[in-house]
Amino acid sequence: MKTKKTIASALALTLLASMSTSVVSAAGEIGLQVTKAEAKVGETFTLDVMLSDVPTSGFSSAEFSITYDSSIVKVTDVKAGTIANTGSDEKESDVSSEVPTFAYFSPKDGTINVSWGTGLLDDSSCWVSKDGTFLTITGTVNSTASVGDVSEFDVKPIERSFVNEKGETVSNKDITFGALSVNGDDISATSYPVSVVNGSVTVVDSGESDDATYGDVNVDGKINLTDVIYLNKFIAGSYTPSPQGQINAACDQTNSDIDLDDTLALLKYLIKVVELPVK
Repeated sequence: MKTKKTIASALALTLLASMSTSVVSAAGEIGLQVTKAEAKVGETFTLDVMLSDVPTSGFSSAEFSITYDSSIVKVTDVKAGTIANTGSDEKESDVSSEVPTFAYFSPKDGTINVSWGTGLLDDSSCWVSKDGTFLTITGTVNSTASVGDVSEFDVKPIERSFVNEKGETVSNKDITFGALSVNGDDISATSYPVSVVNGSVTVVDSGESDDATYGDVNVDGKINLTDVIYLNKFIAGSYTPSPQGQINAACDQTNSDIDLDDTLALLKYLIKVVELPVK
């Protein structure tokens, strides 16, 4: 079983583009749409990746990439949606902890690679065969983002190269949704064309002042050691400033994160070594 599962997961990445088996392209398109959201600086957002016109026979593997602007937003989690939870992991509990049906990883800032693949090639009840939410992305708007900034969430093929059946090294050009069938020693594959509608996150007005008072983390009109304490608590995750306070916390703007560099910049400001923000 583990061998079948591992093979199926690998096929979700390369089979339909490179395998020397019978690959048939289906006529109907699967619709893939990323929703849109608005969020204020420091706020959490969620985006759903929705599938429509999924064939009733289902698909057993899928893989694609989603890119976004990491200078505007930070993705904190990606979870399988309702239609992606087909019971495959439960039926393959001996290997699902090592090779889960749904998986994602970020090869670099601003990129999420998503794969879905089941080793149960002879049990289509564990394939995805319904329309609905395939996955949900959760994230936050960076403190350095500005009102009106837009981070597009674009669906693309995963960036990688592979050797095709002719022995040529080629780049992947496909968003892959497919169904694998096993009949004895024969493996055949059906690939489904995909129609994509991309999504976005737009930064909207917080309702507070657009002018930052860098260092005033608790927004009391003063910049002092109390702000250093609140800033350190914010970095540790034990305190969440108001949206204006999160803007004010960006004391060091040499990177987009709120971290110890911001604390150091604030301390240097208090002893009159630097002006805020540090750039």
